[in-house]
Amino acid sequence: VEKLNDCESLQLFSLHAFKQTQPTNGYMRQLSERVISYTQGVPLALKVLGCSLYGKGVKEWESELKKLDTIPNKEIQGILRRSYDGLEDNEKSIFLDIACFFKGENKDRVKDILDCCGFFAESGIRSLLDKSLVTISKEKLGMHDLLQQMGKDIVCKENKNPRKRSRLWNAEDIYYILKTDKVRKCIDFFLFFFK
Repeated sequence: VEKLNDCESLQLFSLHAFKQTQPTNGYMRQLSERVISYTQGVPLALKVLGCSLYGKGVKEWESELKKLDTIPNKEIQGILRRSYDGLEDNEKSIFLDIACFFKGENKDRVKDILDCCGFFAESGIRSLLDKSLVTISKEKLGMHDLLQQMGKDIVCKENKNPRKRSRLWNAEDIYYILKTDKVRKCIDFFLFFFK
């Protein structure tokens, strides 16, 4: 589905959040604009969030919007997840690599890297484009923030221990692994010589 512009997004969201085409007052309009920014014009996300915020007060809205910054909406993620689940294994790997590492990168460079890793990048990326899971603009790979967040979430849920995940992009996780691996190697080294 094509993304809506800001005016259309506000109207669709308002229909679900206020049961009218515009927010009820100025402050609610500011909060509504934060939702519009978060959803980036995705109609499904606008409807889901509008319905979830309907009838709630300003403090509840603020709390929900803060939560969205760190915890994605489960209903939206569940619907997006169905698109991911319908992919073949090769396409899933390409999708996760783009979500974790290659969003905003030159498509030809990414294809070269993925091909070197044994993926069939040309057909995999074409399939992701056909399913609207990625975009290409000015030779750069793109992905909606909600899809990227879902991809990273999928990787994080592989295992609580970052060392056992298929991909690492978070600097803190990488530092932790390198630090603990270095300490472990030093301990192994000393144990070997002082046995």
